[in-house]
Amino acid sequence: MPDITGWSQRDVKKLVSLYNLKLDVIGKGFVTKQSARTGTLVKENGKLTVELAEPKE
Repeated sequence: MPDITGWSQRDVKKLVSLYNLKLDVIGKGFVTKQSARTGTLVKENGKLTVELAEPKE
C-alpha cells in the first residue's frame, strides 16, 4: 500500500478499483489517515478505511 496522505477521494477510488478493495470513507476533502500501513501488502477484496479533512487555508 502506498502512502496516500493528501490524496483526493477521487484518486483513492481509482486506487481501490485497481486493487479490488472495499472503501470506507470518513469525512470530506483529502486523506489524513489510512487503515493500511504504508508498504504493507493488501489482499484482494480487503477493506481500506480513509479519513479525510478539508485543507486548512
